[in-house]
Order: sequence, then structure tokens, then C-alpha cells
Amino acid sequence: VGARAASHAGREIAAEFAERLASVGLVVTSGLADGIDTAAHQATIGVGGITIAVCGTGLDTVYPPRNADL
Repeated sequence: VGARAASHAGREIAAEFAERLASVGLVVTSGLADGIDTAAHQATIGVGGITIAVCGTGLDTVYPPRNADL
């Protein structure tokens, strides 16, 4: 959904959008990159929503590795 090198404000806005969308039952779909993507997934999970990560590397390699648990 957005930039990897996102500002703090950008990450907060992405999280707010994701929370609101997930709260009304929409599925949030994004890449698994740092920045906006990570913020959207974390916020969606935080409100018990459903999130789908689009993995550009294939399922056998998580990039960035720090998002493996996400």
C-alpha cells in the first residue's frame, strides 16, 4: 500500500486506515515490506481483522526477515 521509508505520520495514517477498514469487515491486502505495508498489517491484526500479505519473494523466503512472524 505504500512506501518502505515512510514517515512516522505516514505509518500512523496507514494504521488508522487499516484499523477502520478491518473494523467494518474488509480484508486488508498489502505487500510485506517495511513501512506502510508493515503498519497496515499490524494495525489490521491489532483489531482482529483479516490481512493478506502479498509476498514478492515466494513463500519460502520472507523479506524483510524481521517480518517473518507478521
